[in-house]
Amino acid sequence: MVGILNGQKTLDNGTVEQPNNGFYDASGKWLVENHGADPDILVDNDPASVMSGKDAQLEKAIEVLLKQVDDKPFNFPAPPPIPKK
Repeated sequence: MVGILNGQKTLDNGTVEQPNNGFYDASGKWLVENHGADPDILVDNDPASVMSGKDAQLEKAIEVLLKQVDDKPFNFPAPPPIPKK
């Protein structure tokens, strides 16, 4: 991640921005708060596969979910008894 601190005005009143500061300290520690979520299963999408219309991450997700469905199928609970009025 690189930050932008000083946009420069152009003649037509637009701006040009140049990245100029990183968010690591001298020891290499990440200084930005929040890390985000790490994936449970790491799958890289290589550019050639993506350009050919394949999505390795989606294919792996479908594979994992289908296995979960086979291993632990969902069963609807039995309906409650009809109340006596």
